[in-house]
Order: sequence, then C-alpha cells, then structure tokens
Amino acid sequence: SSLNLIANLRKYLIKTIKKDFEKEVIAEALEKTENNRTKAAELLGVSRTMLYKKLKEYDSDTGGENEKKEVVVSFENQL
Repeated sequence: SSLNLIANLRKYLIKTIKKDFEKEVIAEALEKTENNRTKAAELLGVSRTMLYKKLKEYDSDTGGENEKKEVVVSFENQL
C-alpha cells in the first residue's frame, strides 16, 4: 500500500541522513586532530573502538547503493 511505501521511504531517508551526518562529523574530527583517531574519538566523546567500527562500516559501505536501488525499484513498482 502507499502507506507502507511512504513509511519505508521515510525510514530510508532518516537512515541515510543519519549516516551522512555521522560521516561528516567523523571526517571533521579527524581533520581537526590531523587524523589522530584516539584524539578524534575523545573529541567525539566515543570510544576508539566505536570510532574504528564506524570508520570500517563507512569504508565498506557499498550496501548503501544496493539499498537505494531496492527502494527505487520498490517505489517504481508501486506506481
């Protein structure tokens, strides 16, 4: 139904915006600390482990493109 489609698009957009924001904040912290990950984690108020986890997640984040395609195909099928 169209309500499910809207809900799915909303979830996708929120997830995408959150990821993009996190990437930007992490990149700024790394820039300010001259890529010192320990200092960047301190600046962000997270553990080094969490920062490394996020960096790994975003570095290998190729699933995002597939996810976008799935949402678009789903949307097109609803039309």
